[in-house]
Amino acid sequence: MKHTESSSKLINTLSIIFVAGILLFLAISGAAALLRRPDADSYYENRRLASKPQASLSGVMDGSYFSSWNSFIQDHAPGRNTLLRLETLLNLKVLRRPVVNDVVVREDVLLGWTDYWLYGRQDLTRSVQETAERIAGHARTAEQYGGRFFYVAVPHQAMAFSGRFPGYMQSHEDYYADISSLLFPALKSLDVSALDMWQVFRDEGKLEDISSRTDNHFNITGSVELYEKLMELIAADTGFELRAMNSGEYAIEWLPNHFIGSRTRKLFDLWHSDEKLGILVPEDEVPFRRTDWADWLKEPKESSSVYELPSSPDSPVSYGLYMGGDWGKTIIETDRPEKPSILIYGDSFTNPVECIIWHDFNVMYSFDFRHYTEETLDELIARYQPDVVVCIRDYEAILRSEGNGQ
Repeated sequence: MKHTESSSKLINTLSIIFVAGILLFLAISGAAALLRRPDADSYYENRRLASKPQASLSGVMDGSYFSSWNSFIQDHAPGRNTLLRLETLLNLKVLRRPVVNDVVVREDVLLGWTDYWLYGRQDLTRSVQETAERIAGHARTAEQYGGRFFYVAVPHQAMAFSGRFPGYMQSHEDYYADISSLLFPALKSLDVSALDMWQVFRDEGKLEDISSRTDNHFNITGSVELYEKLMELIAADTGFELRAMNSGEYAIEWLPNHFIGSRTRKLFDLWHSDEKLGILVPEDEVPFRRTDWADWLKEPKESSSVYELPSSPDSPVSYGLYMGGDWGKTIIETDRPEKPSILIYGDSFTNPVECIIWHDFNVMYSFDFRHYTEETLDELIARYQPDVVVCIRDYEAILRSEGNGQ
């Protein structure tokens, strides 16, 4: 009997110690999360972290205020990245799961997770028509102020490697094919000059060659071909004496740096890849002035390069190499008034193209309407009156009306 009572007391004591230890750990973690300066972004997860909740009567009453604190402490707990890295290592190397951190792990390529869904042809037709009419409206504005509008659609990684998905997953290739078959005839009927680079790369059998294997974007090879095709179209439609640089007028320099693509980053750089990033270096240097604007800058930023080059060959490099990432507004001036001006806008797929195409214009205005909201596209066209307006949209975002799909 005494032995049983003694054992029971010991178990109770150990339980109290265990619970107290957990509570102490949670208290220390919570205090550390509150006291240290919180990070705004998670580099490896490629997302915004939860911000510190602001108290409000409605938030307290509906419970959202307290749940927000839970999200904040989870996002900013000490050692969080270490634990996530260990979990990724377990799933990737030990359990060898086919999908880790929303990344589909194949033998030689990392793909983004795609949800299973169906779409209605009638709804898609309506969405495509609305998109075409919205684009045509911008084209009419450009023409009103003496310019010409060009629309370019580009494939994202899932389209380039659609055949690499496991059989139980969707690549949504049929969906994108339907968009292509509906959108470009609609744009043609509305007299909008357009270029479907998915069709171009597919007809040439280059889809996998032009895409990154560890990132959602195309590589420098794809960027150069897009530039060449776009310049050819602009020259034909405007009559400007423009031509793309030929291969003898530039060199592609492949950086020796370790490239961390967006997919590799989500795997905490635990998946090996020898993929490299390249930059285009023109034979003839053109002096220019570059100015960037962003919400997080107090003053406009001046820059002497279109690339954000790594500090040494040992430093890793990301897709942010091109234009230094996404800026709300960038202007590059070359003081060559005999050349036309260009306004280019879109998501991050524009960045490597901007690094090349500015060379052929007097002024390049670049906008990313996810980060620039002071003026609409039509207002900017009216203010700057560019000779050429170019929209570059990837198929993943092609029907969205917010941001760069305005």
